[in-house]
Amino acid sequence: MKDHFLLLAAACLDIVANLLMKKSESFQKKIYGIPGLVCVCLAFTLLTQVTSMDLSVAYTLWGGMAILGSTLGAWIFFRQRIRLQGWIGIALILLALICLEL
Repeated sequence: MKDHFLLLAAACLDIVANLLMKKSESFQKKIYGIPGLVCVCLAFTLLTQVTSMDLSVAYTLWGGMAILGSTLGAWIFFRQRIRLQGWIGIALILLALICLEL
């Protein structure tokens, strides 16, 4: 259970990092870029603490959650449009993560 929390926290930090990097406008606004880098470092640190599952599974779950969260975050906060193919891809990633976890 602890590892699932660590994995979720790492994914959330990665999502925040990705959104901050987008907000930094290619690191032109360091006020967003530097915290983004800190979040990435913290995310990887938490990911290294996940010990009860294989690294390949943990990394895949983390990456998939981060992709989903970053995509939805960009849709919500930056009003980036997601076409039908994108929604289908999101559903497939979600299905893959569920299957992997089962």
